[in-house]
Amino acid sequence: RSSCVHTPVRGAAAVSAAMSRSLSEECGVARRVDCNPAPRGAVFGAGDPFALPNAGAASNHPLMKPRNANQELFFAAYLPFFLFILIVASFTLALHVMPVLPWMVVAVSADILAVGNWPTRGRGHLGKVSALDWLPFGMAFLTLGCAVVLGICNASVVEPWIAASKFTEHSGVLPSDSGVAYADAGILHFAEGTQLDVESAAGFAAWPNVYCAAPIFDKGGPPSTASSDAGKALVSFWAIGRNCCNSRGGFACGDVSDPSVSSGLHAIAQQGDPMYIAAVRMAAAANDMVPAPDPVLVLWEKNPQARADRAWWLSTCILVVACLLAIALCVVAQYVLRRLLGFAPTGRLALPLAGPSGTQHFGTGN
Repeated sequence: RSSCVHTPVRGAAAVSAAMSRSLSEECGVARRVDCNPAPRGAVFGAGDPFALPNAGAASNHPLMKPRNANQELFFAAYLPFFLFILIVASFTLALHVMPVLPWMVVAVSADILAVGNWPTRGRGHLGKVSALDWLPFGMAFLTLGCAVVLGICNASVVEPWIAASKFTEHSGVLPSDSGVAYADAGILHFAEGTQLDVESAAGFAAWPNVYCAAPIFDKGGPPSTASSDAGKALVSFWAIGRNCCNSRGGFACGDVSDPSVSSGLHAIAQQGDPMYIAAVRMAAAANDMVPAPDPVLVLWEKNPQARADRAWWLSTCILVVACLLAIALCVVAQYVLRRLLGFAPTGRLALPLAGPSGTQHFGTGN
């Protein structure tokens, strides 16, 4: 073009002077005055030409406020460690006596972890949230799920101890009595002469398990019922077990091999279980019996208290292992977050930026 006239620059001094002119003088574009590292996730000023559209509006959202690396490590690694132990302990000790409490702890923990680990603006490149930014969120909820599963399993282990220590011990129980009178039972010592009819047992098959039930009678034999099923035995107490019987007969659960046994632990967790109730009804129907409306399910044991003590020690060992597992998860979470997301103990996130000076740190935390 005729208006463009190339004016050669003479001398090294002239070239250096031209290159040293400020960006505002050469192009008319405002240049940032403060070029010091900004906190990670900080929003550019309203007049900054490098600011993203609507950046200020996005930062006002409670879930989009910037957090430093130490805060993110707390929510993604340290806090799940404590919640893991709390959830496992609450399921172990409270599921049988206060079933709602462990699930309330899980709900509150999930809410805290969701808010604390929600991806914030500024962690991704140019303020965008990438798939990798969801890693702390996923790791926290994986820890939460492991805690729930392990807590439920440990609650089933500690069940005999809960029954023996938190419920009532009854002696001289007659199998002909109404089971409703022993709804608060933990340990049941039956009257002398009580017998377990192993041949009248039945097994309800529900893959992969077989749920077994056998009637408990006193020395007078099966009692008769005054209901419409005249001539049939009314049975209130049933010994139960899993994978220890045939479809008909062959009951071998607990200490059934010892004929002197006449005691058991109240199976509190299995009380009302549809699988065991189906086994009870099968055994009753096959042997002309009538199950009580609220049958009492019993784990047939020679020494119920010793069984409860073993359950307590085993559950305690599992809880200790859970604590060690939580510590290991905490260490692994810190390592993964620092390696993949660049979290440093001081909260610095190093990103390589192209330029003559090499690598430049972007977003310095506290």
